[in-house]
Amino acid sequence: MQASKILQMQSRVAERLLTELPRGWSAYKLHYENVTLKGEQLEKYISECQASGEPIDFSPSLDAIDLLVELQDEMAQSSSGRWAAVDCRLSPDGTFSFNFTYGIPPMAAQSLPYL
Repeated sequence: MQASKILQMQSRVAERLLTELPRGWSAYKLHYENVTLKGEQLEKYISECQASGEPIDFSPSLDAIDLLVELQDEMAQSSSGRWAAVDCRLSPDGTFSFNFTYGIPPMAAQSLPYL
C-alpha cells in the first residue's frame, strides 16, 4: 500500500470525526483497539473530548469506527502489517495524527487471564 493511500484513509476518518464532534470542542483523542486473541475478537475504544479544558461526552459513530476498520484491513495488506490499536488526535483547525500499536494493546491485555 502506498503511503498516500494510508494518509487519504486517515483523512477520511478525521473528516468524519470532525463532522460529528460537538460544538465548542477544543481537543479530541480516540483510542481504538481491534484485535483477535485466542480466537476471540476484542474491540474497544476510549473517546476523550474536551471543551475549554473540561471533559464533554462524545462517542464516535459506527461509520467512524467502520472507517478505522477499513484502515486497519488495508494496512494489514501492506508491509506495515495489522495494527492492534490506534490513537487518533484531532484539533479544531483540522490537523490530526495517528499512532499505531502492534502486538497486544493495553485494554485487551487487561482482559487476558494471567498464566
